[in-house]
Amino acid sequence: MITATDILPKKPQIISYTYAYRSDSNISMKIILASTAEPSYYRVLYHNDTIVGEPVQSYLFEDFTRINPSTGKIEITTPYRWRKGEVCIVRVFRLSKAYFNFLNSVEQAKSINGNPFVQPTQVISNVNNGFGIFAAISYKQVKFSFK
Repeated sequence: MITATDILPKKPQIISYTYAYRSDSNISMKIILASTAEPSYYRVLYHNDTIVGEPVQSYLFEDFTRINPSTGKIEITTPYRWRKGEVCIVRVFRLSKAYFNFLNSVEQAKSINGNPFVQPTQVISNVNNGFGIFAAISYKQVKFSFK
């Protein structure tokens, strides 16, 4: 018998989203999220035009690593990678701790693959008598059109 459990996290609360131009006309985006009393885990994916395929930018983080001390809010700012006329779809996922640990361990395993000088890492699973992850997520999506 294979068993697993997870808890559905509350949806992330997006307070604001803005973008800024640099002198060479490249654009950066900033998303501000409300922080919570309990620890929270996030994954933010940026796609161009469609959510199909690999994201052009992604972040996986625990809330305290992105809190602005002066505002107490979570801030995510991208590099200047977009241009005028482009469209970007941003998906902000709030994850359970189990799913965050799984994704984090998968990323670590990928980053050391093929390097003979690094200790192997174990992918963290919440499945009893099996491998993988049983996860619940909640998300919000925002579509930017740069004018």
